[in-house]
Amino acid sequence: MPGEVFTAAGKVRTDVDAMMLPTGPPWLHLAEGGRKPNWFRNRARHRPFSGGDSISHPITPLGTVATEVIDPHNLGARYILSCNHVLAALNRAAIGDTVLQPAFADGGRASFDACGFVDRYVPIRFWPQGGNRVDAAVARVNPRDVIPFVDWVGVPAGTRAGKSMSPGERVFKTGRTTLLNSGQVVAVNVSGWIYYPAFFGGFSAAFFEEQIITSGMAGFGDSGSLLFDEDRNAVGLLFGGSPTHTFFNDIVEVERELRVKIAVN
Repeated sequence: MPGEVFTAAGKVRTDVDAMMLPTGPPWLHLAEGGRKPNWFRNRARHRPFSGGDSISHPITPLGTVATEVIDPHNLGARYILSCNHVLAALNRAAIGDTVLQPAFADGGRASFDACGFVDRYVPIRFWPQGGNRVDAAVARVNPRDVIPFVDWVGVPAGTRAGKSMSPGERVFKTGRTTLLNSGQVVAVNVSGWIYYPAFFGGFSAAFFEEQIITSGMAGFGDSGSLLFDEDRNAVGLLFGGSPTHTFFNDIVEVERELRVKIAVN
């Protein structure tokens, strides 16, 4: 929609922030599209590993660890958070499947780089099945192999509902591909379609509700990155976007649907 429309009463300005560019609609941030990766530190194998590091299911190319999470009903176990399409191969994973760190496209192989197993995920509903609030999953890991730390950020100070944010607020994240960078909130409580690519068996669209939209902050492989406000509170989980905007699930909805809590100070 344009920034101005013409009506019977004259020219009227809109508050629409255009995202539909010649490059197409919003997509999930998953694969690098054939570009040769640059081998930054967080694309390598780490034990222990942390938020911002490369991770994936063996049939998923790339993704990012959000951070360590805790199940309040099983305090002796440790889990890591990322997206369904990163850890659970877009609903294709079986509970107990191996998870790789680094990701498969970064050289991870099950014989050497297994870091845990798929524990639970929220299934993605594709058209015409209904709407979604999160693209999220957790893997169970050895407590010795993970630390509740996000590269270049530290331990999350707390959590904050994404819907409580206001347009213009500054935010930042650490991702496998674009590392530490910042942006600003464009809108909250946004609903729209996300398109999932052909390597999952065809073009599929899923409708998402109550999402956070920021300025462009991500590249392919950043899915799973944890979004922070300026006080280092976790506010969102990165799962898609366009060349100019990035989409995040509200972290409160992620915690609720997966029945976990972000590990905080």
